[in-house]
Amino acid sequence: MKKVTMKDFRWLGKPLQWVKTHKELSLTVGPMLCLPRGPLLLAVSDEDFTLCLTTSTAPDGGFCGVCLYHTDESYTAVGRSKTSLSVESSVRSYKTTTQVPLPTSEQSVQWHLERKGPLARMGYALPSKEEVVWVSSTSLPGMACSVSFGVFFSNHTDTPFEADMHSLR
Repeated sequence: MKKVTMKDFRWLGKPLQWVKTHKELSLTVGPMLCLPRGPLLLAVSDEDFTLCLTTSTAPDGGFCGVCLYHTDESYTAVGRSKTSLSVESSVRSYKTTTQVPLPTSEQSVQWHLERKGPLARMGYALPSKEEVVWVSSTSLPGMACSVSFGVFFSNHTDTPFEADMHSLR
C-alpha cells in the first residue's frame, strides 16, 4: 500500500497565492474558481492507498475536500463548507452536483479517501465526532491502472477566501 506524502502532490489549477511545506499547505482561493478549474493539488498512484488529511472548513459559497481526477471531463469530488456538503461528478463533461444543507461550526474537516483496485471511496469526519461518514463510492475510467487523487478548493463567490490543508497521512 502506497504511503502518500506532500512531495507526491502537484498543482492543477494554481491558487492566487500559496505556501506549501512538507507538512502543510495554506492558500488563497480566488473568486469564481469551480471544478475542474479551481485549485487542485493532485498525486498519482498505481497502487492501492489510504489517504487521510485535514482541510479548513470553507465559508458559504466555497468548498474544500477530496477528489479523484481522470480528466477535466471525468472526476468525482466531495467537499464541505460551513453550510453544506457537496458531491460533484463529471463523466465525459456531463456534470452532476448535489448539495445538501449540512451546517457546521467546526473549523476543520478530516477527509478520508481509499483506493482498492478499480474502486475508491471518499468520506469525512468532523473533529467533534471522529466517526467517518462515507459519502461516495466510485470508479472512474482507467482507475484500475492508476488514478490521480488529492484535495480541491472551489469558490462560487466573488470574494477570495483563505484555506489550509495539514495532517496528511
